Amino acid sequence: MITSIKLCDVATFKGSCSIDDLKRVNFFYGGNGTGKTTISKVIDDPDRHEQCDVIWENGNKLETLVYNRDFIDKNFSQGDVRGIFTIGEDSIDVRKQIDELKNKIGPLNRKINDARNTLNGDNGKGGKIREKEIIEKNMEDRCWKVKTKYDKKFSEAMKGYRGDKRKFKEKVLDEKSRNKSELLSYETLEKNASMIFLQKPVYENPLPAINFEVFERFEKDPILQKRVIGKEDVDIAAMIQKLNNSDWVRQGFEFYKENKGICPFCQQQTTENFHKSLAEYFDDSFQKDTNTIVQLQANYTTEAQKVQREMDALLQIRSRFLDEDALDRLAELKVSFDQRIETNMRLLGDKQKESSKPIVLQSITDITEPINTLLTEINKDIEENNRIADNVKNEKKQLTSEIWKFIVSELNDEISRYHDEISNNKKATEGLGKTIEENEKEKMECEKKIKALESITTSVDPTQVNINNILKLHGFNSFRIGLGDEPHTYK
Repeated sequence: MITSIKLCDVATFKGSCSIDDLKRVNFFYGGNGTGKTTISKVIDDPDRHEQCDVIWENGNKLETLVYNRDFIDKNFSQGDVRGIFTIGEDSIDVRKQIDELKNKIGPLNRKINDARNTLNGDNGKGGKIREKEIIEKNMEDRCWKVKTKYDKKFSEAMKGYRGDKRKFKEKVLDEKSRNKSELLSYETLEKNASMIFLQKPVYENPLPAINFEVFERFEKDPILQKRVIGKEDVDIAAMIQKLNNSDWVRQGFEFYKENKGICPFCQQQTTENFHKSLAEYFDDSFQKDTNTIVQLQANYTTEAQKVQREMDALLQIRSRFLDEDALDRLAELKVSFDQRIETNMRLLGDKQKESSKPIVLQSITDITEPINTLLTEINKDIEENNRIADNVKNEKKQLTSEIWKFIVSELNDEISRYHDEISNNKKATEGLGKTIEENEKEKMECEKKIKALESITTSVDPTQVNINNILKLHGFNSFRIGLGDEPHTYK
């Protein structure tokens, strides 16, 4: 039966109109021009009204019989009128074949209707078709949930798909099949998005590197561990070594030389041999080592002051890559560096005064390594920024692809489930479609055979004779019907 009639821009129906929830028997009332005949015309031949449609239960279209003005014009206003068939008395066997064929059509219709019910549901809005719609909607919702989760950070990459659930889902499925980008972490993508999408990359100068290697050489200089003392084979050496006062004697020797041979301690004139012994004790080798200590101290001081100036300058640099936390950390390390240098300078001063005592400079590696690491990390970011600034368009394209790769990875399980559900639904739908097609084909074959059999068992001739006899019997002598030029018609 007909379940719904759609009318649009035809006769008195302007715009779209739908007559729904029709029953097996329906009555339409109304005055002239209200659309009753228009409805009957649409039912009679929907194909002549492109924007209108007649919806049949389960899609099973039945033969329509419409009696209206068009029917009258077609059947009674022409020279030929359709005839009334009479079954020939000698066609009982053929008629039996027709009945058998018609009996087969009933079960075929039931199979077709059952398949259509499973495919479309009882009201044409359910079944496997509706199941597919639900699968698609569920996938859209799952994709949209991920989109909402990352929309704030990655909106630029999702441009063109942020306002339509269906388009976003289709984009996810497309990226799943063809995206070959590397899968990066969220933190990396967020950082890159901030640099490429939110800020316009501009070239930045790298932070200057600071060379601390020279301090390692200073700390390992062998002179620091060497006991710098005088010559051991002179007569005064035994006494100095016994008293272990080489540094005290050396300091006194400097005063002695300025005091013209008078001992600076006892104020007595010394002998020439004593002067000679002291001079030989503090020989060229001793003087060379002493000079090495002095030079080491001077070099250490120069390099330390140089690095301190470089660090002071670094703390004055204003760069968006050198944030407040990094500056605070550098400032703390600079204080530690200054304190360590001060300690080592004091140790070098002690070594110069008392060259016979070994010393160990405090290492600055535990301070310089964090400084170098911090500067290296910042310069890596600057280098990446400068690379992006030189190639913004391609970098945006690449980052967009990487973000979609990340989104797809979040939905991998959902995508697999979706493909399984769609595949199963497709198999079922195709199976039902095949069932409908095969039974429709068999039904059409039956109807074709019925039509062929009826063509040889029916005739309008007996009806024409009987009508004329009735007319004559009732006194209509001036009117009679004859056989038309077309088969099975009167005139």
